[in-house]
Amino acid sequence: MCKKYSMILITMLFAQENIDYKINIWGIPAAKCNYSIIDTIFYDIPSKKIKYKAETIGLYDFFYPVKNNYTIVFNSKTYDLLYYEKNSFQPNVINHIKTRYDNDVVSYLNGDVVNYNETNIFILLYLLSKNKHNIIKKFPIIDREGKSFSYNISTENNNLYSLSLNSISKSDFSVVNDTDIFTWGLFLDNTQNFIFINNEDMLIDKCIFKKGFIKLVAKREK
Repeated sequence: MCKKYSMILITMLFAQENIDYKINIWGIPAAKCNYSIIDTIFYDIPSKKIKYKAETIGLYDFFYPVKNNYTIVFNSKTYDLLYYEKNSFQPNVINHIKTRYDNDVVSYLNGDVVNYNETNIFILLYLLSKNKHNIIKKFPIIDREGKSFSYNISTENNNLYSLSLNSISKSDFSVVNDTDIFTWGLFLDNTQNFIFINNEDMLIDKCIFKKGFIKLVAKREK
């Protein structure tokens, strides 16, 4: 049996965790998001696979429809990124991005390499929710589709964190000229990002992203 079908079979044997979030902008329902994570095997490496699916609803879907799918695979022991893929659709911007894994090196199809001290925002949020602050220190850089960012996490209280991001890339461009609106907004300069963690089940309950008069709130549905 080839590795591809072995991976699918093993993935189906593990229990999957699914969480739904509702996203509001200015207090108006704007999008829904589903987060799932499952144990899997990737190139014979015990791993975890995260999937995010986000799409607009209501008036936002009528005036500015967005549909995004993100897939992230990381090593269960080292938390190193192994694979990233995004398919996103919005007016005038369509992204199809993926990485390849070869000889322990993760790179985008254009050749840009994800370095060993880099993670991505999805793995960082997972580590933060699981209280793995020592692991977070391994990755001082966030890769955003080929563009590098430094970041700082501040503890506001025992379940609230603020996250600031700063571009350290020489170029303004990543592997795509224009990324999707959610990723673009999160990484804007001078954006206030707050993450609320439920310490009992170690999941993210709420995220708040503020930029000037714009406020986006993603709240977990229970």
